[in-house]
Amino acid sequence: MSASTAAAVADATISPYFHQQISTNPYIQIKPPPESHFSQKLEPEGCISWLLKCRNILQIRQVHAQVAVNGMLQNLIVANKLLYIYAQHKALGDAYSLFGGMRKRDAVSNSTMVGGFAKVGDYMNCFGTFREIIRCGVWPDIYTMPFVIRACRDITDIQMGRLIHVLALKYNLELDHFVCAALVNMYAKCRAILDAQQLFVRMQKRELGTWTMREEGVVIDKVAVVNVVHACAKLGAMHKAILIHDYINRNKFSLDVILGTAMIDMYSKCGNIDSARDIFDRMQEKNVNSWSAMIAAYGYHGQGRRALALLPMMLSSGILPNRITFVSLLYGCSHAGLIEEGLQLFSLMWDAYAVRPDVKHYTCVIDLLGRAGRLDEALKLIENMTVEKDERLWSALLGACRIHGRIDLAEKAAKSLLELQPQNPGHYVLLSNIYAKAGRWKDVATIRDLMMQRRLKKVPGWTWVEVDKKIHKFSVGCRKHPQSEEIYGMLESLCKRLELAGYVPDTNFVLHDVEEEVKREILYTHSEKLAIAFCLMATPGGTPIRITKNLRVCGDCHTFSKLVSAITQREIIVRDGNRFHHFNEGSVSDDKMVVKQYHRTGYHFQPPHNWINDPNGPMYFNGFYHLFYQYNPKGAVWGNIVWAHSVSKDMINWESLDPAIYPTKPFDINGCWSGSATILPGKKPVILYTGLDTQHRQVQNYAVPANLSDPYLREWVKPDDNPIAVPSEWMNVSAFRDPTTAWKGKDGHWRIVVGSRRKHRGMAVLYRSRDFVHWIKAQHPLHSSAKTGMWECPDFFPVSLREKKGLDTSLVGANLKHVMKVSLDLTRFEYYTIGTYNPKKDRYVPDNTSEDGWGGLRYDYGNYYASKSFFDDATNRRILMGWSNESDTPQNDVDKGWAGIQTIPRMLWLDSSKKQLVQWPIEELETLRGDKVQISNQQIKKGEYFEVTGITAAQADVDVTFLLPSLDNAEQFDPSWVNAEDLCGLKGSNVQGGVGPFGLLTLASKHLEEYTPVFFRVFKAAKKHVVLMCSDARSSSSKNVGELYTPSFAGFVNIDLADGKLSLRSLIDHSIVESFGAKGRTCITSRVYPKLAVFNDAHLYAFNNGTETVTIESLEAWSMKNALLK
Repeated sequence: MSASTAAAVADATISPYFHQQISTNPYIQIKPPPESHFSQKLEPEGCISWLLKCRNILQIRQVHAQVAVNGMLQNLIVANKLLYIYAQHKALGDAYSLFGGMRKRDAVSNSTMVGGFAKVGDYMNCFGTFREIIRCGVWPDIYTMPFVIRACRDITDIQMGRLIHVLALKYNLELDHFVCAALVNMYAKCRAILDAQQLFVRMQKRELGTWTMREEGVVIDKVAVVNVVHACAKLGAMHKAILIHDYINRNKFSLDVILGTAMIDMYSKCGNIDSARDIFDRMQEKNVNSWSAMIAAYGYHGQGRRALALLPMMLSSGILPNRITFVSLLYGCSHAGLIEEGLQLFSLMWDAYAVRPDVKHYTCVIDLLGRAGRLDEALKLIENMTVEKDERLWSALLGACRIHGRIDLAEKAAKSLLELQPQNPGHYVLLSNIYAKAGRWKDVATIRDLMMQRRLKKVPGWTWVEVDKKIHKFSVGCRKHPQSEEIYGMLESLCKRLELAGYVPDTNFVLHDVEEEVKREILYTHSEKLAIAFCLMATPGGTPIRITKNLRVCGDCHTFSKLVSAITQREIIVRDGNRFHHFNEGSVSDDKMVVKQYHRTGYHFQPPHNWINDPNGPMYFNGFYHLFYQYNPKGAVWGNIVWAHSVSKDMINWESLDPAIYPTKPFDINGCWSGSATILPGKKPVILYTGLDTQHRQVQNYAVPANLSDPYLREWVKPDDNPIAVPSEWMNVSAFRDPTTAWKGKDGHWRIVVGSRRKHRGMAVLYRSRDFVHWIKAQHPLHSSAKTGMWECPDFFPVSLREKKGLDTSLVGANLKHVMKVSLDLTRFEYYTIGTYNPKKDRYVPDNTSEDGWGGLRYDYGNYYASKSFFDDATNRRILMGWSNESDTPQNDVDKGWAGIQTIPRMLWLDSSKKQLVQWPIEELETLRGDKVQISNQQIKKGEYFEVTGITAAQADVDVTFLLPSLDNAEQFDPSWVNAEDLCGLKGSNVQGGVGPFGLLTLASKHLEEYTPVFFRVFKAAKKHVVLMCSDARSSSSKNVGELYTPSFAGFVNIDLADGKLSLRSLIDHSIVESFGAKGRTCITSRVYPKLAVFNDAHLYAFNNGTETVTIESLEAWSMKNALLK
């Protein structure tokens, strides 16, 4: 029996033959491990880690070579993982070569090879490899056998299936639940129902994958639960989803890829996208189906950017997208208006991922183009496509014609649709609606007559809602519900409130030739509105309203739902025949960008959504302040950078304009990065910026306004004689960026510096020019410093020795010093020095009181980077602007839809000691002050704290002066404490001291589960007292620690305490605390993300945890109004 069976299997197969498939993604640059990495010490875990990071076949082969050279292929775990990675990338030729050379194999090796062939549809090699395994005397197992059986199922080869079944009997595998389920499924697919039934009867465990009913004495197992989860998804029944989830938790079923993926789909289709994501995040193992399900979930819910954000995460986990993944991605792009992103994905499918587009992918792209009004492009794509067209594709085009009123194309699409599906009434109705919208009522009548002749009826619209486990169903104008009178009363009340809010019914969505008043009546009684009115009556306040519509929601009901959500403060989730629509207190997930207001600031500068970073080229020109800044118009993570542009009269309230500079020319086609602005004689502003050219070199360019008479300077021109400076031979082409504002010497030459490095020496490379177009590099840098690394965003300007007034950047002479500030790419903080500039030698030398290195003075000791100053000649101030990045994860940024803010502009001048700078928020900020509280002569004893009430603690300006009656009990300062941040971490606000810690607890929850302390601690030293200032984010949030960067920011304060006073001013704005110690001598900015201390639940306290009593001499605090950001 066994010999004949093996021979039969052998006769049915051939020796393996392979078509090599190499999937290379040019957009992912992950280098394989260098030899030196392996030569140090090679461990299996390291090999596997590098394999998982591979993105294409070339990288896998390089790792394979290193593994082989180092003898690690003898490790079966490593060899199996390499085999799996090859199979996953569809490189079955490489996989089979490896498989053939393996001295040892196990069940994993065999199932990986057989399954790999099966998954790519190479069934002959699947059977051939299985035959070789049997011939070698290896017993098949429960992992390999199902792959072969499924291959028989997929090609409906019942003869081969019966042979495999005989082998299963021979090796006692027939009644294993995986093998048996596969056999039953195979027989059923091959229509051998009797065989399937007989096998089912003989099964020992009927509760497995083929038995999904719960009988008395039979407990539903995990496989059956998966089927129940699928059923819940189809029903969209949220209460049933909660019940089955509870059952899963009680029975402690693990979230493997099958159950977890099913639950993602279930929660998504029940309207709870957050629960779907929670399941996804909790899954320990994910496969391509899991990722695709989560991407699809975001697409269904109109959150295309979140769907797109999962793709790089998926790739980084070592999983490549398949055709289903791309359908989900393209669908998400279509429904979020992400046109260019969708088209780019479509072009990358085959080129980068070897996934050939089918009709579903084309349908998504047609829908994408159609929604954007690019109907001619959509038609051209249809005409040129080589795959067979189906009714969904033509429906997508017809739907787009309805939106944009293209009757000519609508008739063409309808003709093709009716040829494919002449009995589908939906196609007739859609064409009729297009005619109705255009007022072609005769054509409407013709279509309706045609439907009557063919005995086709329009599918009626229904909306239903589940309340207290009972389904309530509504149709347009329905009055059959037992609570109809109350429902219509509620609806009438709602409409009156909505009209006050500006709602006007859009009668364009009534496609009947009737009077306007009748149209309004029809709109008034749409089924969605009746269902929402009922839910407002029948469900508790604050709970989400979930309704389901069998057809698409009309535009007027969409607007109605959005406004009802806003005025009732209820979340409304509508599932229609196409997707989900979320309305949350007036915000809508259907919009092109989902933006959460949670933690958004009220009076700091940030655009409505997306990523921002460095402030660029701030200047004052013709009555307006101009702020340019790095901005990603396509998402909340870094990339696609342009120079965004906003203008202001006061640097507090801003109006956004179109981007000033974006990649268009060969000298900046790969990026437009940071730079500065200079105003030339004759009031002619010029921008200098770094571009990434076609060779990805960093080069320096200039741009000029297109129209100097426009005070907004909306348009900028990039002349073709760019670039004006390119990297020298000795320079690293990726370390040459961020030109400064120019200054003009007495010799008539303009000068700029550009940040760079030579090995580990940071430097400000000097350039000179007579005409501001032709620049020559000086033989020496203006300044450099060893072991500081790359200098980004350099800034060089004079400061007065006599007064607080700012100075023009070109001013040189007596009674001034110069400041050199650099941003350190290695450490992501800045430092500055104060020194002397020699204009004849073009050299800058720091004073011996300024440390020139990582330990130097900083503008800000917290989350503050890429700052840029400018001279405000309208008020004679030196103004400093800086960027504060987020401290959460990139995924958090994607979820909330924004990242990065600009700090409040600061005035900058030289301290009376001449050794450091002083900073203070510009006085224009005070125009936003609202309610005020004052406290004076308030003692705070050891361990005490008291609340500052009467203001909005989440959005406030607080200025307090502490009086220290005695310094005798101050702690002794250890000279080894040179790092303020380490000292703050050691001696936080909870560590009792002598004089301090004392200060403010900002963004605090009521019971202090969360708070961000900003405080001082005073130490005794040999010559004078040492003052430490801290802004400690460690207790700022009850979120998972891994999600946030919560450092103990700190700096020493250079102050004489002879008068026993210390002042602190903190600008608190939801997720940022900007603090100015000792009147601006030490500044610290923290980014924090409280969960409890938000909005009205935020509190402000003053505290003292030192043994010495401190006194609040004066405290003034204001609620802050929102800045106007248009």
